[in-house]
Amino acid sequence: MQVDKSVEKCPDPVCHACQMGKARRWSHTQDKRSISSHHGAPGAGVSADQMEVGYPGHLPTISGLPSTKHYKYVNIWVDHFTHYIYPMFHESKDLKDLLASKTEFETFSPKHQVNISSICADNGVYAAAGFKANCDTKQQKLTLCAVSGHRQHEIVEQAIGSLTNTVRTLLLHTMAKWPGTVTEEFWPFTVCHNCSFHNACPRPDAGLSPHQMFMGSKPPWQLQDFRIFGSPVYVLDKHLQDGDSLPRWKAWSWIGVYVGQSLVHVGNVPVVYNPVTTHISPQFHVVYDEQFTSISRPISIMSDQFFKSLYDKASWTYESPIDS
Repeated sequence: MQVDKSVEKCPDPVCHACQMGKARRWSHTQDKRSISSHHGAPGAGVSADQMEVGYPGHLPTISGLPSTKHYKYVNIWVDHFTHYIYPMFHESKDLKDLLASKTEFETFSPKHQVNISSICADNGVYAAAGFKANCDTKQQKLTLCAVSGHRQHEIVEQAIGSLTNTVRTLLLHTMAKWPGTVTEEFWPFTVCHNCSFHNACPRPDAGLSPHQMFMGSKPPWQLQDFRIFGSPVYVLDKHLQDGDSLPRWKAWSWIGVYVGQSLVHVGNVPVVYNPVTTHISPQFHVVYDEQFTSISRPISIMSDQFFKSLYDKASWTYESPIDS
């Protein structure tokens, strides 16, 4: 019997039961393509993705009463050519907040002669008609990755993965060293601190930092300017900073929490969180305690209000010999 060898080249029949019971993920080991391979300048291509933290984060307050609002999401923008990371925090993952994040990043970029040409994003809210229309209006090419096709979205996925691991480590370290003062709500500060440090670090393959490659200028900080996140900072009292005097027995400084470097001031200016007022402010006259050696109890116990309450409740136990 003569066998028709052309049968060997026929495609295998698709079995319904096999597809339902033996489905598996395709391997990406042979996929060597990169979405950034043809992006040779800042802004030529950026990736964006949202991260849901699952824990309410502090909304920075500069003055006034503490805000009742909290961040729950962070939108991450990563430039393909420079690996510069730009975080934006939101209360929701709605299209309105996403467009606000996109607008702020696009407003920030032209200040440094960078125009966004194309955007690679995940599905979800990025696939909304409003987001597509916004990209079309600004003549930006929008590319969406396939469902669960994280390999096509690897740049921002890797950035978020590294960011998550680092932020979690920093927070756990600080909460263990300073319980009751630093909590999970500090995660927005930690994200900003880590992104600033990443942007200031020189890339091994380029010899320049993402900040320098994206903005065309050196970072305002040196690497040694960054301190241990969440460490205690002793800030000189404002009256003494202004050249005034204080009552003889009043503390000359207050204790704050180091939450990063200022993004708007020139040079090495740390940003400090005040646990009593919940305000954050840039400070200069500070002393760092990166080893947490001066902290042995909650910050509230070390406040002026606590000492005043002790004085009001105290009773003298010493009796003078004359009075007796």
